[in-house]
Amino acid sequence: MIISARRLVALTLYVIALTILLLLGTWQILRGQEKAQIESRMAVGGKPLEISARPPDWSELDYRRADLSGNWIPDREFLLENRVYQGMPGFEVLTPFELAGDGAVMLVNRGWIGAGEDRGSIAVDPPGNGPGGVLYRPEPGFTLGETVSGETRWPQKILYLDIGALSERLGRGVEPAVLVLDPAHPLAHPRLWRPTAMPASRHYGYAVQWWGLALALLILGLIWRRKPKTRNPS
Repeated sequence: MIISARRLVALTLYVIALTILLLLGTWQILRGQEKAQIESRMAVGGKPLEISARPPDWSELDYRRADLSGNWIPDREFLLENRVYQGMPGFEVLTPFELAGDGAVMLVNRGWIGAGEDRGSIAVDPPGNGPGGVLYRPEPGFTLGETVSGETRWPQKILYLDIGALSERLGRGVEPAVLVLDPAHPLAHPRLWRPTAMPASRHYGYAVQWWGLALALLILGLIWRRKPKTRNPS
């Protein structure tokens, strides 16, 4: 059977469109599974993890609640720029914290402050009242320009949460996990950080929509395939 050029082009476009819809649905399912794992970890009840030294693998602690033991390094803060809260520009305050057990340094995200606003004084937490919150490992993603500004004074403004660049500027290795401070802590500012921008259920809903479009396209294709061909009169 010889297929005309027009029908061949239409068939090719049809297969491409159907494949894209199926892939989009599958991708949404995979993203939903990732978000479900995050939600499951954050929903774990019980006492927060007690962390006084670097764990063997930070990845196993992603999105878990934890309490740190150690001391603040208040004179070496970073201010993450271009953070907006309730329509107002400002920064997120990232304060280094030295773990008591092995001296490992990690960053604590204390929340949002407006431009020119006082960051609040840092004092050593009393025993049993170390900073607590949620752990996560940030990724700088796509970046343009330098992470850290050329300033020599502290606190230093940064554009991205690039752990490698911040370690270099701090002069000490910084752990890949950041603690997002509990909003109830006396040193906390309003929290901007969210574990996910979209819940797992919404990803699953989008997957159903994409696969529904793929099913509709498949049905239309079958109807088109069975449509009788018009013949030229002899």
